Amino acid sequence: MNADRIGGGGAAGAYEVQRQNAFLLSIDIPSGGKDVIELTLKESDLPKVELESIDIHYMNEYRKLAGKPKVEDFTFTCHDVIDKHVAKSLYEWWTKVYDPYTGAIHLAKEYKKDATLTLLSPDGATERTWILIGCWPKKVSLGRGDMSKADPVGVEVTLAVDKVRAINP
Repeated sequence: MNADRIGGGGAAGAYEVQRQNAFLLSIDIPSGGKDVIELTLKESDLPKVELESIDIHYMNEYRKLAGKPKVEDFTFTCHDVIDKHVAKSLYEWWTKVYDPYTGAIHLAKEYKKDATLTLLSPDGATERTWILIGCWPKKVSLGRGDMSKADPVGVEVTLAVDKVRAINP
């Protein structure tokens, strides 16, 4: 027994592992003259969906049935790419949910958008795709300054998501 199969040894290409560092997130919000912004992600969750459990009690036992699905909030950190207006676009999207000047919460049809999360194989082929349906930004943190570092500014965003559709999980 050896590990020749993993990583192309023995049966070439068998057991190629999915890497964590090859994924894209595109959101249908205007940025830099485009209708869709593609973010340069630093880190992200992958979509998580949980089914509620319904307990049916009968005499001395009970059975569990599937209830409503619940999509967890989707959190990511992306780089603040200046010439793509990333921070500005995400903040403007947030203000379509809540206007900090008037205190108004806008209509859902004005701020809910769809997003596409794509996980790529090492050769760049699309491996997994999720459509995040009915997204809106619950939290936008525009980063932080630190005079002792030269790291890129990271914008952290938490999206509320209605549904997740896996295209090829």
